[in-house]
Formats: sequence, structure tokens, C-alpha cells
Amino acid sequence: MKVSLLEVINVLDNLISGKLSREDVSDWARKRQVAEDVGKLEYEPASKEQEIWDAILYLEGVDLKDGTNSYLHVVGDFQNYKCKLNV
Repeated sequence: MKVSLLEVINVLDNLISGKLSREDVSDWARKRQVAEDVGKLEYEPASKEQEIWDAILYLEGVDLKDGTNSYLHVVGDFQNYKCKLNV
């Protein structure tokens, strides 16, 4: 399975805009984590492997709740994370 920095950015953009749910994004990231665990994940570009992997780990937790009706992260957190990626 391949994952690119552009794909990660698109997932973040779709999360921020509400086109993808938090649960969908978390599932997307979890599938990539499983692929990495079995050595089947390829990074594009390879030089951005660490940034892509860190983003996958971050996105896996976007559906975490801190209460019954509220999420641990707010949309501003996702926007800040995207800025942190320097893209």
C-alpha cells in the first residue's frame, strides 16, 4: 500500500472541511498503520517518511472523545497540525 504526503494533506483538508468524518479519517489512518506493521506501507516521497508516519499516528486519534458528546481535538487543532507539516 502506498501513502503520499499529498494524500495525507488531502485527508487533513477533508477532515477540516467536514467532507470526511473523524471516524472515517481514523479508519483511514488505522489501515495504513496495519500495513506498516506488516511491512507493506510505502511512502511517497520516501524522504518524507517520518512526517507521513507521524501524521498517520496523529490522524488515527482524531476520533478520540473526552466526554460523551465532545471530542478531544477541535478543528483548530487539525488546522494547526497541517501548518506544522509546513505545506
